[in-house]
Amino acid sequence: MVSVYMWQQVKALKSTGLSIKEITRHLKLSRTTVRKYLRSNEAPRFKQRRTEKALDKYEATIREMLGKGFIGTRIYEELRVIGYSGSLSSVHRYIACIVEGEKKKAKVTTRAERKRPRL
Repeated sequence: MVSVYMWQQVKALKSTGLSIKEITRHLKLSRTTVRKYLRSNEAPRFKQRRTEKALDKYEATIREMLGKGFIGTRIYEELRVIGYSGSLSSVHRYIACIVEGEKKKAKVTTRAERKRPRL
């Protein structure tokens, strides 16, 4: 799928009376794409891919080690013993993401008090 904008353009050009061949030349799309867009009643939807990191299965262990005060190199060595086969830099990046997320959580506050009216 190209984009929602292209889908709209294909529909608009077809409503003006252009043939599929003319639409393909004008928008530089393939005939099959133009036909697919003309058949569909809904705009194309894009799904975000969910990628799984190799360190995701060790997240609880990493958080536990961070709680104990371990540094990245020590965590990497401990993970190697458990069976992790990735690189040290990957562990450092993963730890940085965890620490950054914790910092963001610490900054978020919910204010519940009400302001008193001034007299």
